[in-house]
Amino acid sequence: MTKWMATGFLAAAPIIAWVAHSNGYDSGRDDAKAEYNAALIEQREAHAKALAEKQAEILDVERAWLEQDAEKEIVYRERVRTVVETVQDNADRVGFGQCRVDDDSLQQLNSALSGATEAGDTR
Repeated sequence: MTKWMATGFLAAAPIIAWVAHSNGYDSGRDDAKAEYNAALIEQREAHAKALAEKQAEILDVERAWLEQDAEKEIVYRERVRTVVETVQDNADRVGFGQCRVDDDSLQQLNSALSGATEAGDTR
């Protein structure tokens, strides 16, 4: 019987050692998993913060660009209005408002201008 007990113990010893190792491995694995998850959460939070800062920076640049574009548009409108008023004043002063040009006169004027530019006369 002692022989059977020794054989049983020798057979059970690797199983007991494997179970002990597995339990230790599982607890070590759980610790490593917890550390990994904590590091992953920290990394995600850092990336989310960096992304939020970059988005805020992009929005600030976009707002500044839109304000600058709006100012340029206002200046452009003022310049166009000034040019239109100046041309209108000059046209009224010279008397172009009473001038009538029919189709034949316009065609003759266009042909004369195109003939002058085709001949190289740019006077």
